[in-house]
Amino acid sequence: MDSAGEVPAASAGFDFASIPASYRSCVPCHLPVVRAYLGHGMAASAGPVAEVPSGELTHPLTGVEYRLETEPAGRAGRAAADAGYEAVLTAAYPDGGRRSQAVVGRIGAGIFDISWATAEIHPTTGEVLDRLFFAPVETVTGHGMELSPFDLHPGSAGLDMALTGDCLTCHTTARPEEIAGADPFPNHRLGVDAFAAGAVAPLGCDACHGPTERHAKIMTGEVTAARGDNGLPSLGQWPAAAQRDVCGRCHLQGDARFELASPHADLAALEGKPLAGRVPTFVAAKPVEDHRFVSQLERLALSACFLQSQQMTCTTCHDPHLGARDQGTASFDAACGECHGGSAETVSASATSTAGASTCSREEGLTVEAVLGEPARSDAGCVDCHMRRSQPFDLPHVRSADHWIQRQPPRPTDSLPHRQFADAGGELVLFDGERLAPMLASPEGARWLDAAEALAYATAARFPEALERFDRLPAPGSPEATSSAVPEGLDPILSRPSFHSSRALLLQAHGRFGEAMAAWDDAVALDPEGASSRLGRARLRLDTGDLRGVVEDTEAVLADHPESDGPWRMRAEMAERLGRPDMALAAVENITAAWPSDARAWHRQGLLASVLGRRESYDSARSHLEILSPELAASLPPFGQMPVPNPGAR
Repeated sequence: MDSAGEVPAASAGFDFASIPASYRSCVPCHLPVVRAYLGHGMAASAGPVAEVPSGELTHPLTGVEYRLETEPAGRAGRAAADAGYEAVLTAAYPDGGRRSQAVVGRIGAGIFDISWATAEIHPTTGEVLDRLFFAPVETVTGHGMELSPFDLHPGSAGLDMALTGDCLTCHTTARPEEIAGADPFPNHRLGVDAFAAGAVAPLGCDACHGPTERHAKIMTGEVTAARGDNGLPSLGQWPAAAQRDVCGRCHLQGDARFELASPHADLAALEGKPLAGRVPTFVAAKPVEDHRFVSQLERLALSACFLQSQQMTCTTCHDPHLGARDQGTASFDAACGECHGGSAETVSASATSTAGASTCSREEGLTVEAVLGEPARSDAGCVDCHMRRSQPFDLPHVRSADHWIQRQPPRPTDSLPHRQFADAGGELVLFDGERLAPMLASPEGARWLDAAEALAYATAARFPEALERFDRLPAPGSPEATSSAVPEGLDPILSRPSFHSSRALLLQAHGRFGEAMAAWDDAVALDPEGASSRLGRARLRLDTGDLRGVVEDTEAVLADHPESDGPWRMRAEMAERLGRPDMALAAVENITAAWPSDARAWHRQGLLASVLGRRESYDSARSHLEILSPELAASLPPFGQMPVPNPGAR
């Protein structure tokens, strides 16, 4: 639109409502690009619910029955429908209990699959609550409803898998505080309308080009700039490694990855700062045969094409404004021909007729199908033969391209058992660490690498290896323990509260309570308002008998987050240790008010209320348990009687 808000004639007939507001200003000058990009999966990376296919399945390990319904029955479903939510996910448990969540958002474009964002429906009032979750089921294109990968593991969180702002980092440029309007706690308290209201917007022009406001103002003459400055970084002029960094922010997952700085920070300020120093990603030192769904850059770096020409970037083959389907297999074959001698036509001719031609060494008569067991999708067959399409090990029922370009890759496998890590026991290495070698050679750099490796092994649940690296670092509580001194090009790790929280938890698990307390103190000192660090320290204070400290930390969290249940859980435990059932009941009533789908909390409330003669509290607990867990409801003693032992149900 022009400065008067009018739609330019060149874009007449274009549906402006079909694109996010964040890049509508790009349309007047870049209409063909925007039109093309709207077909890209990135342009639909997240958003409001449009259509939810119904389905049902039973979890083979837990017996929980999941139903995804667009015309839900029952009180919770009707209440959600009345509130405007088009679909409801219901979990029916083996003991007859039920929980329901409204489907409030979509994650993924549906090219491969769609994950659903859900929000809990209050079991008795029907209110849709403001914490967001990853649904334990998703819709896989061509397969229908399937279990989400995380729900395939024993001990899965099920309906309680939190969907945080950090989880969405590759699907939207919005940060958690932007989505929630404030720093959320619990960290998945992002708001029930986060998707519908546009706070969780799909990836737009700014995801790759950086903030576009200044560019638009320069081009319209609103802002004057120096000659040659159009307000955006010239990505095509950046070194190849820096260009790959832009894509690697979302197309490089590894076995462990953590963000020291927002991947979507202003690109102009990040030129020359390698991604590995801002978002360290650790991969298996010994490459595995199978690939991860989000491993494009990691696998490309294993390819002879890349190793022999590290000027190769993602855009060597991909048009970033077109989805791979729209670009077409023949286009990728043509890109192969650019480096391997000729056009797509000559590659095609040599591949099908002339043995030993410079463009293809396949022997005469040998077909792609004979090599990989599948017919070629193009005449040349370059990518079909050298980049197999098979099931990633972390996303069942899906086929994607393995970007490890090989002379003769293994045949595709589409029945891999799901696993979380590429190599659960092998060495992890920092991806692209060679670029950081000059920085890591200094004492400060070596310390940074130890800290990064400690977090990586902790993330991969390899705790002995993580603890060994934590122990190389300055002792918790020492002045050096929280140092932010690092070589230029690296983002600090030791000055991050989350580093010290991870260290404290590991020390605590190994019974090193004094050091763990010092690590919690470090975390709280770095961020006195950090609720997670406060509650972590409160837990250790409770376990070591520092009840005054428990009150101090929980009070600080409640002051900032009065509707959170975490502090009350700590206080309920403290009250029971003190033999104060009255205090414990007050705390548990706050837990069930903040999170009314916790069957165990309702059970505890019923037991305490029965002992204390609190009829209203007892009746409320029983009525909720009859919905959430009839087994626990049946185990409650009659009002006024002593409780029976907790059967330890769900």
